[in-house]
Amino acid sequence: MLPRCWGPAMLKKYIVRLSPDERTELVRLMSVGKAAARVQTHARILLKADQGPDGPAWIDAEIVAALEVSRRTVERVRAALVTEGVTAALYPKAADAGGTDLPEPRGVCSDW
Repeated sequence: MLPRCWGPAMLKKYIVRLSPDERTELVRLMSVGKAAARVQTHARILLKADQGPDGPAWIDAEIVAALEVSRRTVERVRAALVTEGVTAALYPKAADAGGTDLPEPRGVCSDW
């Protein structure tokens, strides 16, 4: 049987621990208010998930409820921070970085 303190927070693979400089930069990004909505949301996720001495250490369920995002979004932002850094967590790459979502143009029918 697992101890009572054992729970979902104990099983986290990607633990967010922001340095004071990272935390200051994220707070500044939020206070300026000029960043895109998605960037601001990702910054809020990181600030709430921060397990460091200055962070609130919210669990994913609390972040999901407060920020109205999916649990998967919180997990993705956590993973991006730990594996790739703050910039990757704030500005995720496009799914198809090389092209557009538009279909290829069709040829013109000249049989008329």
